[in-house]
Amino acid sequence: MTYESSATMIVDEINRLSVAYDKAKEYISKIGSSIEQQIDIWEYRRQIILDQLIQMKPSSSYDFLLPKTQRINELTLEAVEALCRVDLLIEQILRIDPKSHVLSTSTSSSHIHHTTPSVIKQQTFIPNGKINEQSTLPMPVIRLSQQAISGRLSTLTNEDKLGFKPVIHQQSPNNLENTTRPSPTYSHNTNQFPANKGLHNTRSTLPSYNTVPAQLNRVASPLVVSTTSQMVSNYKEKHTPRGKEKIKLQRIPSGTKWKHAKIDIIDSLSGFYVENLDPKVYEKFVQMQNELHDCYTDLEISNQLMPLESIAIGDFGVAKYSEDNRWYRARLITCEEHDQIKIVFVDFGNIEIKSINEFFPIHKLFTDLPAQAIGCSLSEAFPRSQNENENIWPEETIQIFKDAVTEKIIEVHFVNQDEGTEQCNDKEFLLSSSLTTNDALSLNSINNEQDIRLIVQYHYIQWKDMDVPNDSHTLLHLIGEVNEQTNCEHYPIVVHCTAGVGRTGTYIAIDAMLDKIKQESKIDIYNFVLQMRRERHLMVQTVKQYVFIYRSLLEYYLYGNTKIEVNTFRSIYTNLKNNEQVLLISEYNKLQLLSVENISHRDAHLSTNINKNRHTQIIPYDHNRVRLSRILGHPYINASFIEGYSHESSFIITQDPLLETIDEFWRMFIEHDTNCIVQLHTIIESSTKCAIYYPNDIDTTMKIGTTSLLKLLEKEFIEDKYIIRQFCLTDTRESLSKTIYQYECLVPICNNDEYENEQCIPTVLIHNLFDFIGHINKRLDKNNHNRYITVHCGNGGPTCSIFCMTFILLDQLKNEHSIDIFQRVRTLQRQRPAMITSFAQYEYLYEMILKYLDESFNITSVKSSLSLNNSIYDNDQENP
Repeated sequence: MTYESSATMIVDEINRLSVAYDKAKEYISKIGSSIEQQIDIWEYRRQIILDQLIQMKPSSSYDFLLPKTQRINELTLEAVEALCRVDLLIEQILRIDPKSHVLSTSTSSSHIHHTTPSVIKQQTFIPNGKINEQSTLPMPVIRLSQQAISGRLSTLTNEDKLGFKPVIHQQSPNNLENTTRPSPTYSHNTNQFPANKGLHNTRSTLPSYNTVPAQLNRVASPLVVSTTSQMVSNYKEKHTPRGKEKIKLQRIPSGTKWKHAKIDIIDSLSGFYVENLDPKVYEKFVQMQNELHDCYTDLEISNQLMPLESIAIGDFGVAKYSEDNRWYRARLITCEEHDQIKIVFVDFGNIEIKSINEFFPIHKLFTDLPAQAIGCSLSEAFPRSQNENENIWPEETIQIFKDAVTEKIIEVHFVNQDEGTEQCNDKEFLLSSSLTTNDALSLNSINNEQDIRLIVQYHYIQWKDMDVPNDSHTLLHLIGEVNEQTNCEHYPIVVHCTAGVGRTGTYIAIDAMLDKIKQESKIDIYNFVLQMRRERHLMVQTVKQYVFIYRSLLEYYLYGNTKIEVNTFRSIYTNLKNNEQVLLISEYNKLQLLSVENISHRDAHLSTNINKNRHTQIIPYDHNRVRLSRILGHPYINASFIEGYSHESSFIITQDPLLETIDEFWRMFIEHDTNCIVQLHTIIESSTKCAIYYPNDIDTTMKIGTTSLLKLLEKEFIEDKYIIRQFCLTDTRESLSKTIYQYECLVPICNNDEYENEQCIPTVLIHNLFDFIGHINKRLDKNNHNRYITVHCGNGGPTCSIFCMTFILLDQLKNEHSIDIFQRVRTLQRQRPAMITSFAQYEYLYEMILKYLDESFNITSVKSSLSLNNSIYDNDQENP
């Protein structure tokens, strides 16, 4: 081989090598650009997930994102392995020709250095709530365990949660009435800080709090937003705030010094707000405040604002301040009457009463900057008075304090509350005037979370000691309500009963297992109760309570949450009726999934009692039947106690009296807490008609048995539909009298009162039933009725159940602004046989509620004012 041919071949190989290197550089450039974009995207997503974890708002998208993230992680690791092979190949090249190192450092390394960093800064959370930056190995995706992502059992919930607790201000005896509070304002001049009137706010501006910084010459990821102004612009154009967000709250460490501070909101020396006027903080606040005002003003002009829904005490939002009509961040502190709420403007301390429709959701863009107003009290200072029990600052002292600090720039030193007492006299919280050091005052910081706490108590009264509730769903609703209204900073929840073991342990076990179902789709009752008993003796005290845990969780699994809010009732019912009512029929059939407990009818089947029943199947259960005294006569009557919506409005369902049971019927009113009768009719009467059990002429008296007299006092006909009678029932044995009110509905409720083959079909027009209940309610309140309303019709079966269910559901609707037809029917069916026995009856209840909502008020106004008590069928109004 000649030298010329060898040289030519070398040149050819170098040319090929150049082409290969150019191709390698092209690939490396693409890979580097792609890696940078991926890093930005996943860091942004990671920060969003961490924010949601802190706020305890896990997203349903996690189930979709987790497998996707894991697969991308696997592919990325394979890519890293491939790059490692490339690195090894480069090393082999360098071993063959060390001079190639010049090429690698001058070309390839310029790409590799900034595209594949060897260390990635990872933010992790430590128990004190601060962010800790630590170096980790290259990790394209951070995998979070499912348990850490959602649920209140996450370890994150055990961290200290900060909460803005408004100061409950004391007032002097001369200033106890509600007065307009002074308003802190700030000049737009950042070099001077004069105090004006009004909340015009020049403190503000939110800097660019972007998780992913904008970078030039790059195609931005769809998840990355470059600047705050662009974020606000996009927000104005596309997004209207709907959900709840939280504003970060400040914990001021002991020893902190603010050289530029301001105090304008002063109620007493034990309650005032300090605001930081440091120029760096001030500029950020001014920017944020101006953007917030502009953003919400645009939304208001375009009519896109919606009031915050399902509000609860402690919720953050946005509202206008009345004195300057500008938008500010606020927090709900109490609920007042007539749909009014009390809010505190968290950056200033002003408190105002607003309509519920004037409190709007705050967008996440405006929550990064923490609340600026810090509630404080004067350190080592206590009000002096002749009465040691008095703890009110004199007006003169408050005025001296105001003169010393208002409209001045002051220097503030923070100490903890206990450090401001005699326990730590060597430390002070100083507030000194910028004009003279002789005006130094000692203050005590409340830090927005000490001293003042809002305590919410839920009292479940239908649970006797050593026993279990009658219904699981009421306890499940309570647990759901508590968890829904409890924010992360409110934990732990205090649960107690008499001894703090039986009912308390049962509640905690059900609550914990519901969380476990949501997180892991499984339960472990035995081991959880065992663990509770290791920590506290005798948790879950009886076998009955232990079984109740299983039954409650089974009911939750089978039925879920069936309560419907009024503002969604129409849409949900429409959905249930679609496709030939498949969903509604399915819901009705679920009533049979769990059998009724305690179904013994032993007393009703006794030979001495069997002939006192009109129907062999419609008889009372032993556990809740009405029992009469054996001393005065026969102790049995075919009647059952029925729970109403409230303790004061319960029922007794019984059959039409037979001739031989009239005595027992009226003895029931003497021996039990009932003085109201509702008599219903059907189109087809029973084979044995209802006996005449009362006198029909006014001022006539009827003898009942051997010891009772019944006299008709009044009788009133209403539109030939209803008859209202008033009786005087006298027990001659003890010379005691009782007034009895009877309401007879002449309009047939159903075609019959039979139990078999779903023969009982409602026939009464819904408005007639409403009208009848309205007349009853109007007189019940005036006449101070007893606890039970006695209802009878035919066999004491389906017809009575339709009336009672209507009564109960309307009570629930007025009190809760929601309805749970399914669970209310289940509860009624567990108390007496033949209650709501057909799909036609079940559907009638839904139609009844829909008509009530349509005729009582405009259903679309529910979102703004749930005024269900303004129904045309209310008991304080005349006939419609």
